[in-house]
Amino acid sequence: IFFEVTWILRSKNSKADDGETDFLIYHPEYGYICLEVKGGGIEYDASKAKWYSTNSRHEKNEIKELAVLTFIRDFDSKNSGRDAHALEVLEALSFPDVRFYSNLTENKNDSILIHGKLDFHGVIKNYTFVAKQQNTSDTMILSGTFDVKPTDFDIELPSFMMVKMEDLLQFKFDLEFANDSSKK
Repeated sequence: IFFEVTWILRSKNSKADDGETDFLIYHPEYGYICLEVKGGGIEYDASKAKWYSTNSRHEKNEIKELAVLTFIRDFDSKNSGRDAHALEVLEALSFPDVRFYSNLTENKNDSILIHGKLDFHGVIKNYTFVAKQQNTSDTMILSGTFDVKPTDFDIELPSFMMVKMEDLLQFKFDLEFANDSSKK
């Protein structure tokens, strides 16, 4: 756990920006999460499919924005040679992470349509994907897959023996959220 971590973000078509996060929590298997502490709690109401924060005055506010970040180095195709080459092709030293920001979701039965902006390789594009929602008594899991065309993000595809790499990256995600058991 790291406290008050500063960072610099460089977009391909803009100048570098800096920022700070209150806590960075790292796990060697699962990656990391950045937490901003605003003095209160966070809860999920499954009956309404909504997230809320509670401030220090016990006022409840709906959370309307979502941000997800992952490192390029954590991509795992189950082929270590391919993954090592991907770090070079995706220019992981210059563009070490992929970010997704959303402020618009739509509930569709047991799924959620998530609309937002995907920031990959310094290029930002509008993106929509589907997350399947599973609720248990103590967790909520959002899972799904989505495809990305590297050339849409200004990534030059390598070739092997005069054959270009397929213009497709397939991503799988599983986000698990624990319910607050202290209220039961």
